[in-house]
Amino acid sequence: MGENDPAQEFSSLQSLNDKKYALKACKYENHKVMKNHAQSGVNSVLEALGATVRQRRRKLELTQAELAGLCGVGVRFVSELESGKPGLEFGRAVHVMQLLGLELAVRSREVGTDLDGAGQR
Repeated sequence: MGENDPAQEFSSLQSLNDKKYALKACKYENHKVMKNHAQSGVNSVLEALGATVRQRRRKLELTQAELAGLCGVGVRFVSELESGKPGLEFGRAVHVMQLLGLELAVRSREVGTDLDGAGQR
């Protein structure tokens, strides 16, 4: 479409089908940008989580196979968790972390606030 305001371009489209197509294209482009941006942040969180799991497992002197057996998951799952692979089942990951004695905390991005309010300053 050009360098015009997208809202003006959208309103100038004649047919309903043209508007639907333009809206789908806009949503698709926005989704791609947001997905790429969000994915980089997600990957860093998953990698940090995986490194913590690996560090704790090694501190407890467990092999991946031993941890997998204790947790009732496969060795592949433990390996992928430790490598920060996206798409792993969250409940199983939390289960492994709990058996390692790890706790997952979620905080608001706002400085000094937890979602439950306990960390407010």
